[in-house]
Amino acid sequence: MTKSQIVAEITKRVGDPNSTGYGTDSWNYFIEALYQLFPTLNDNEKRYLTRTLRINTDTDSSGYVSFTPANWEQWNDVYGVNVNGIPARSIDRDEFYKMKTNDLYSPAETEFYYIFEGQYIRIITGLNSETVNMEIYYLLDAQSLLENAVGTDSILLNNSVIYRAIPLATARLKEQIGLSL
Repeated sequence: MTKSQIVAEITKRVGDPNSTGYGTDSWNYFIEALYQLFPTLNDNEKRYLTRTLRINTDTDSSGYVSFTPANWEQWNDVYGVNVNGIPARSIDRDEFYKMKTNDLYSPAETEFYYIFEGQYIRIITGLNSETVNMEIYYLLDAQSLLENAVGTDSILLNNSVIYRAIPLATARLKEQIGLSL
């Protein structure tokens, strides 16, 4: 679908079939709806939004790596990390700091864990002072992905995502113009 088609689909549901009054608002609400949908996307729906960062870096003496990717502000979420070809497990902040500060919770040599906090990717491994090869799979931020789209541009999103976002955007637009209770 193109940007114009998405906007027309939203605006015709609020009685503006020519997209003359609410085109910009409907597009903004569409992007907002994508943010709401991100946590529910399956792997097939994520494919157009997914990018991979490959880096080689050294762990410190406790097997820890922390870095800020160059374009972190365009990231919505990290949903997978491989270290030396082995999938790392996502953990919460408490579990991460427990592993980092208490040797009893340190990972074994083939265990890898990560957390994405704001602009930082933090990885803890059982590999002390070694070079590791990492693949980080992340979702692009919806605004970054779509900010330069013009009317005739095809929107590279899975159709199921588009058609789940349209009703959400329509509901928000109806709220704005007073068509919903």
